[in-house]
Amino acid sequence: MDTLQGLVGVADPELSLHLETQGLKPILYAMRWVTLMLSQEFALPDVLRLWDSILAQEEARRLEFLLHLCCGMVLRLRVELLAGDFADNL
Repeated sequence: MDTLQGLVGVADPELSLHLETQGLKPILYAMRWVTLMLSQEFALPDVLRLWDSILAQEEARRLEFLLHLCCGMVLRLRVELLAGDFADNL
């Protein structure tokens, strides 16, 4: 989760600071994403495509690839996250 927080911080320092100020740590929102490999966030055909991409990576890079996907999900919601409070963002 620290790696994900670092990725968001590098990609968008303003958003990262906003989430940190709200006390919104990745463990609160991304633990399920990582442990279930995004299976609860997308429709099955999309999950299968994501899993194909994740599992196609070298074993040592799979988690890194998954964390980059999660970072992309956070960045995709940038506008909503910057406008929301803790409860909305969680």
